[in-house]
Amino acid sequence: MRQPAVIPAWLMAALVFGVNFTIWGTVGFLRIVDGALDRARRLPRNAGSAAHRALRAHRTGAPGSSPVLAAGSKDIVTIGHLAVLMAAHNEEVVIDDSLAAITALVPAENVHVVSDASTDNTVALARRRGVNVIETATNVGKAGALEEGIRAFGLAERFRVVLLLDADTRLDPGYFQAALPLFDDTGVAAVAGCAHSTWQTPGLSFPGRLVTAHRSRIYALTQRLLKFGQTWRRANATHIVPGFASMYRTAVLPHITINPVGLVIEDFNMTFEVYRKHLGRVGFTVGAKAFTQDPTTLRDYVKQTKRWALGLWQTVRRHRLRLDLLSATVGALLLELLTASVIFLVLPLVVLVLGVPDLVPVVLHWHPALTVHAAVAAHVSLRAIGLGVVAPDLALTVVVAMVERQPRYLLYGWLFVFMRVIDAAIALYTLPRAWQEKSTGRWVSPARRGPSGGPGAEPPPEPVAQTEPIRALDARSRLGWLFALTLDVPVPAAPRILWTDEEQDDPTVVLSTGLDVPELAEVRMRWTRAALAGHPDAQYRLGALLATELDPPELGEARTWWTKAAEAGHPGAQLSLGILLADLLDPPELEEACTWYTLAAAAGLLEAQYDLAVLLAERIDPPFPAEARTWLARAAAAGHSGAQGRLGMATVAGFSP
Repeated sequence: MRQPAVIPAWLMAALVFGVNFTIWGTVGFLRIVDGALDRARRLPRNAGSAAHRALRAHRTGAPGSSPVLAAGSKDIVTIGHLAVLMAAHNEEVVIDDSLAAITALVPAENVHVVSDASTDNTVALARRRGVNVIETATNVGKAGALEEGIRAFGLAERFRVVLLLDADTRLDPGYFQAALPLFDDTGVAAVAGCAHSTWQTPGLSFPGRLVTAHRSRIYALTQRLLKFGQTWRRANATHIVPGFASMYRTAVLPHITINPVGLVIEDFNMTFEVYRKHLGRVGFTVGAKAFTQDPTTLRDYVKQTKRWALGLWQTVRRHRLRLDLLSATVGALLLELLTASVIFLVLPLVVLVLGVPDLVPVVLHWHPALTVHAAVAAHVSLRAIGLGVVAPDLALTVVVAMVERQPRYLLYGWLFVFMRVIDAAIALYTLPRAWQEKSTGRWVSPARRGPSGGPGAEPPPEPVAQTEPIRALDARSRLGWLFALTLDVPVPAAPRILWTDEEQDDPTVVLSTGLDVPELAEVRMRWTRAALAGHPDAQYRLGALLATELDPPELGEARTWWTKAAEAGHPGAQLSLGILLADLLDPPELEEACTWYTLAAAAGLLEAQYDLAVLLAERIDPPFPAEARTWLARAAAAGHSGAQGRLGMATVAGFSP
């Protein structure tokens, strides 16, 4: 009888670590050689190479070591041509430090902040730094805030390049010296920053340090062995320009759909748009360092990684794979991701089946255990796993520790395989969800850390007073309950105790943001009890919890409770129900959405007036332009910035909104 084939260690290593690193690592080496050859050329071909930077510094009259280049030739992009755009939502913990860092490199008048319905001191801290600040009327999410900032500040008309910067990101002093020269190549549409984790954070727990080390190793491997080769001018196809510190030529921004309906994050989609619409290439250099915060707990890490993985799958679903280099690159990446994920997910079970009998031989006396052990051992061995998975993973850790000069990698290297098992589970879990759910794109961020490692931030010189009791939230906050539950910000103990005590008198008052899963179950139980008793506000908030906080969301039940509250005349529920019917259902139910939007708009909700106008003008067949313009004018007159901009553009261009 023919013996079953045993998987060799080299094949296991190829399936787990794949050929992508080998292929793109080789391309990256060719890029280094091509850049070195620039020294022998009169006119360097590679923007960003050492020879090109030297020539550029000579032409601009700036010293080669200067992080800020002087304004010069129209053919050369300098700091004067650059705008910085930061979307921020409740970022008081980190925004002051981030703005201090960026305004040391860029004039404050070039820095623009869009506060997306923040309810903390974000706006006050930003204004204290002397930068340009606007606020959105309601929570529109990061992509929506970026879109609003580009339009409201007129960045595409006033600047040649825009840096999209996260509020928790700090740039290395040499970032622009390394990144801006890439735009001297007119074929470059976007430049990706080189992500680095913030190691110097005191007070991190062991899980926090493990997450930082694991994420930092991912950055090092993917950027040096994949992205560097993928962004060579001769073979340009990378799947993401990370949104934490990405630069775009403003000429391409009007052609990019920044905020399409249903995507959980924007950066994958914006990158695909660059390639799919043939807007140019993506540039990248390891010298453009930007330091970003990573999650401090495994729970936050899992939540963030799920959003990233879901964002990738959703973007692939939206743009599809075609017969081009980008699709070949992405297809190989996804195939490798799937094979590695399956192997890593099965790996613990295989090790258990093979390892336990060596430690406790008596288990093989049980016939089912013997049968399973024999079947597994016929195809794989612990030695093959050690040589094909564990040893290469440790070897990569050693190499990264040497290149990054971070010996602390070695302290956590023995747990990186465990972290990869978590990553594998997330990758496979999110794959079907890309075809099952849509997202509002609203903010879901891990808890931020201040410069000293704690959650606090320096207060502004004039504290922003809380002018109303905790229960008497301003209209914008109350109307944003649909999205408030997606925030991941710790809540002080005092308000929590207060709200819990008040629940005895008002069962609709229950704290929800920042709670762990067991506490969410308690919140759901209390709101369900109040909702069943007929409290419209509890029905509204219960619907928000079901739609935005649960994983996966329970949209059907959320619709039921929102309908009850909406029928009772709750404007927030009417708006939420309109959003659900128009944007989250597939196919959408536009006629019914129009009904609920109209009721919420008539109650004075600006976001409902704006959404209703867009629905009537663009999505209902036939459209109702006159009615749409009426609602748009009402929202604009009440101060809705999106309605004002849309109405102004329609008036100037002479068409209906």
